Amino acid sequence: MINQIPRSNINFLGYKTKFSKDFENYLASDGQNIKEREQLADSFESVLKTRMNDKYKLGEGRFHLVYKIDDYHVLRIPDEERPYVDIPKKRRNVKHDNLGGLKTYFGKILATFGNVEVIKNTFGSAKKGLNAGVPYRMSEKYYNMLTNGVMPPESLKNDITKHYNEVYLPAFSKLPQRAYDNVAKDFVILNDSSPEDLIDSFDFNNPNNFIQVGKSIRVIDDLAPRFSESNISDLTNVFLRDYGAESTPESGKMKREIFDKCMIAAMKNDFTDGSIRLGKTLDFVGIEEPVEDFAQKMKDISNLSEKKKIPVLKEYLSTI
Repeated sequence: MINQIPRSNINFLGYKTKFSKDFENYLASDGQNIKEREQLADSFESVLKTRMNDKYKLGEGRFHLVYKIDDYHVLRIPDEERPYVDIPKKRRNVKHDNLGGLKTYFGKILATFGNVEVIKNTFGSAKKGLNAGVPYRMSEKYYNMLTNGVMPPESLKNDITKHYNEVYLPAFSKLPQRAYDNVAKDFVILNDSSPEDLIDSFDFNNPNNFIQVGKSIRVIDDLAPRFSESNISDLTNVFLRDYGAESTPESGKMKREIFDKCMIAAMKNDFTDGSIRLGKTLDFVGIEEPVEDFAQKMKDISNLSEKKKIPVLKEYLSTI
């Protein structure tokens, strides 16, 4: 979803293939030279053949498989279609092509080669990252069984509990406050930059699109259109969701740490609308405060001066 990739966004020391160098030159050009596009397509076809294997696989989602090209770019292929390569096409006339200021969004499709997409490498030179929540295939199986009236087997519930309590929660509860601040701020930027009927937003229904890389949270996949603005309940929907994992005193503590960081991030960015929808979340993190009282308190605190907001919020959170 971009016409030209800003050089400053990828200004780090990492491994860059010849393909990525040629690809960046293509993005910076008018893209009209058919011979250069054909040569780039041939180069990309070679990249596809060498990278589409388990060694370079970075992950999979609901619709795509992702493979590493180098530290700067990845290729994304449709999960249920055979990939084919054609001459590259930039993503033109797409809403928010030139949207600036987003600190967490790495989901822009830079160009397509047939049915294969090239996007920025979310991980950069980092060796690994961690998706929020539990792996999609695991949660999909769990929810599908519940929807069809089938009780998920203990083995599946145990796997979910182990991943949620021992992998996801420890990693995301330890992230610094600024990681959540940046996500909330980007939600607000998207709300404010969508004057049309449909508002582009992060796909908060798929937590796996939110990835921990080092001390940051990065968002992948295309922006999702919706009819109403995003709000604070969408933020918690990403990071605090009931997958059926068994709760323990330690997991409860970590869920509460994430909740507090989400509330502070929302307050810092005037993103507290939707507090009345947090009833299930309050229950999930062990807060007994009635949601109506919580929503009113958040509204009252949001009306305070900038200097007082966060200290008062932290004090309030420590009492509930």
